[in-house]
Amino acid sequence: MKKMRVGVCGASGYAGMELLKILKRHSQTEVVFLTSESHKNVKVGDFDPSLVDYQDFTYVSMEEESIYQNVDAVFLALPHEASALAAPKFLNKGIKVIDLSAAFRLRSIPLFEKVYKFKHHSAELVSKAVYGLTEIYREEIKKANLIANPGCYPTSALLPLIPLLKSKIIAPDHIIIDAKSGFSGRGRKADIPGLFIEMNENFYAYGIAGHRHKPEINQELSSAFEGKVTAAFTPHVLPVDRGIFSTIYIPSKENIAGQVLDEWEQFYQGEPFIRIYRKDLPQLKWVAHTNNVFMSAVYDEETQNLIVVSLIDNLVKGAAGQAVQNMNVMFGIEETEGLR
Repeated sequence: MKKMRVGVCGASGYAGMELLKILKRHSQTEVVFLTSESHKNVKVGDFDPSLVDYQDFTYVSMEEESIYQNVDAVFLALPHEASALAAPKFLNKGIKVIDLSAAFRLRSIPLFEKVYKFKHHSAELVSKAVYGLTEIYREEIKKANLIANPGCYPTSALLPLIPLLKSKIIAPDHIIIDAKSGFSGRGRKADIPGLFIEMNENFYAYGIAGHRHKPEINQELSSAFEGKVTAAFTPHVLPVDRGIFSTIYIPSKENIAGQVLDEWEQFYQGEPFIRIYRKDLPQLKWVAHTNNVFMSAVYDEETQNLIVVSLIDNLVKGAAGQAVQNMNVMFGIEETEGLR
């Protein structure tokens, strides 16, 4: 069988590198180009010797015309503005695009421009993009040419909450999402906050009341509920390499933990990457380097809160893994290919 030809733009960042590792395991894809503006014309092996399977590749620029020819799909692991500029160039050549940035996630252009602080260069494509939360939008993804791959924090929050809001098991009010991410979530950049001595044995919140993933979360929760949902969201940085641990507090006067677990099991029946825990509470190490989502729920009678925990690997299910899962769905490939 002829392999799919795929390219990775932004292949020198953490998400791009994770994509390369997954695609190497994928039996039906062939990586044909890698871009990196900061390392263009540099051999991959010279930049990062750990990428031994790609050591003879040379990073090229997005300006290289050959990358827009004879390619079936492209992953954009680029900054938001760069993705907004690049996506139409590939789409106009009939190439399917899986965008890992936020360029096409928010349906409201004014809201997007307010949150991301630049004028959208491809606003006309937003309505054509499918939000790539695979377990929720699988049928739409099958027919899509442009996927807006979800953010890592939203993925961990939305997958447990969407079934509960759709079924009206929970109310849309006073939902609190308290989320912690591994340090790789801030991207591969050299600055003082990224120094080991600053990060190690440290823990802090950031973007309180104004993190850019909050509108994305509330957009999808509102869509599931078919009414306005405004959840509180606070992200934190953990001194670990990878992973997201979301603890979600949902007011409830009754113990609905069993009902919630039953609803998840029914809603996600047959899903290859969703794991529901009834007895044990999952731990961050359990999801590391996997495309899995681990979820559990406990009721606190004293405070009358349902407490949900949801865990993913931010670089896999929160980025590269979900992107490959979406590619598989788009091209009719077994959904787990490359992800086991």
